[in-house]
Amino acid sequence: MADFEQSCKRLGIPLYVLPPRSPECNGAVERSNGTARYEFYSQYDAGISLHLIRKNLQKFAHFYNYIRPHQGINLLTPHQFYEEIRKRGFESNMC
Repeated sequence: MADFEQSCKRLGIPLYVLPPRSPECNGAVERSNGTARYEFYSQYDAGISLHLIRKNLQKFAHFYNYIRPHQGINLLTPHQFYEEIRKRGFESNMC
């Protein structure tokens, strides 16, 4: 962990350490992981090579972020939502 934290600091990457057992602090990540599990992995039927899975997962991520509307953000795509908050400024809701 110390090496990871030092690498983040050296590269200027902000690091947010969440309190243990606090899923309310990373709900968006948990939701995204769950969606990938149920909408991608459970229905995946292409080849099982790592290269092929990565390629198809990238296609799914593009669909998820740029095409698929999300109820939790007023039927916008995550990219559209990001563009809206970028225009008006962003306030973190991290714990």
